[in-house]
Amino acid sequence: MSAMDIDDILQEFDAGGAAQDASKDIQNLTTAWIAERTAPEIMPFQTALVDRLTERIRQQIELVETETGNLDPTSNFRLILIQTELERVKYLVRAYLRIRMHKVPHTCAAGRSISIAC
Repeated sequence: MSAMDIDDILQEFDAGGAAQDASKDIQNLTTAWIAERTAPEIMPFQTALVDRLTERIRQQIELVETETGNLDPTSNFRLILIQTELERVKYLVRAYLRIRMHKVPHTCAAGRSISIAC
């Protein structure tokens, strides 16, 4: 096996339409999170988006778990990149859900009817 440089690893990591879809989902979640933070009332829940990202998180965790233990330095570096991106996405999902949960008591206290989809 030939040695891979950083560009090869990043290109492999970003290759394919699934990576573009994931990137778009992350961008959409970031937009939804910012909108939720700035809106005075609770916004419609992004069910499909959160479900897709949660499934991708699960898949990436499985990938990291199966490939952990491989002593190949290029694979280890790739896993570090995946784990770093995984933590960033997990933070965004948690932040989005946290701001929504923060708004629920305030919305209910104001006597507004809300529909919470989970």
